[in-house]
Amino acid sequence: MATFADASMRLPSASTSAAEQEQRLMELGRGEEKRVHAVDPFGGRKARTRQTIGGERKPEGGAQELLNNPKLQANLQKYKEYKKGEDIKFVDTCQKVNDKIKHQERVLVVTTQAVYNVEPGSFKVKRRIDLRSVDEISVSCLDDDFLAMHIPSEYSDYLFVAPRKSEMAMCIKEQIKELTGRDLKMNVSNGFSYKMSKQKFSIVFVQTEAGTNVKIYK
Repeated sequence: MATFADASMRLPSASTSAAEQEQRLMELGRGEEKRVHAVDPFGGRKARTRQTIGGERKPEGGAQELLNNPKLQANLQKYKEYKKGEDIKFVDTCQKVNDKIKHQERVLVVTTQAVYNVEPGSFKVKRRIDLRSVDEISVSCLDDDFLAMHIPSEYSDYLFVAPRKSEMAMCIKEQIKELTGRDLKMNVSNGFSYKMSKQKFSIVFVQTEAGTNVKIYK
């Protein structure tokens, strides 16, 4: 995993306690926010990855070539649960972590009313999640790309590896606010639980000298 671009910002040693590591990384995250001109739904509590430091990437809409893809748009509109008038706000490729802890390539689409899990290439819609059902988003405070979307009313949450996680989370947060008036909860922690196919999983993040170590347990 990438670390901070500025070498003067020393990451905590792996020999320090977990609490000290988290406190130091949160301090670095807050300091980084003062210099980064980019969206951040996590309030400076999550460390930035190298590709987002310095505002190098435009956040609006995600992957532009997918945002305007006619096949993707047509498949969404044909999907049985698609609501007339839904507008696509964000699209990007990511990896879904399934209940066997295997990574699957996916296209994630955020509209004004829902989040869609779509197969790349065929653009077949695998699942639609109404934004009203999304209760919380969880990330670590380290510089990884994992993001969990918690949906208590459904059989599975979602765990993604998403390079544009901040932009994705901000888009989901803004659309939920506009749709319901509710502020989406953002959990920033180096360990949290989620469910997949009705099974409970735990994910733990540890900073080491080599980068961020991620462990998932059933």
